[in-house]
Amino acid sequence: MTPERVIKIFEVAKSFSVPGRAGWDIFDIALKALYAQREAEKDDPLTPEELRGMAEKPYYHVSLRCEGLERWGILPEQIAADPKKYNYGKCWLAYRHPPKRTEP
Repeated sequence: MTPERVIKIFEVAKSFSVPGRAGWDIFDIALKALYAQREAEKDDPLTPEELRGMAEKPYYHVSLRCEGLERWGILPEQIAADPKKYNYGKCWLAYRHPPKRTEP
């Protein structure tokens, strides 16, 4: 069962629950964990806004100019402050984890 399916089941079950009943907190905790997992597994590049909050944190760098030039790095503060100034989206992209590849 996928995390998306479990999220849907929990959201539906929670909508039929009465607040204050035993287990209500369990739904909230489980949903928060599943939402966090879904967010962490997104395969989209980070947005410039997301990068601004990533100063001095690890990220996965993908060059758009040199195929195969990919690596983990620590995002410098000056780049996090203004990623577009450093050609973000034109020359390189940043991810939370290595992106999944699909073979043609």
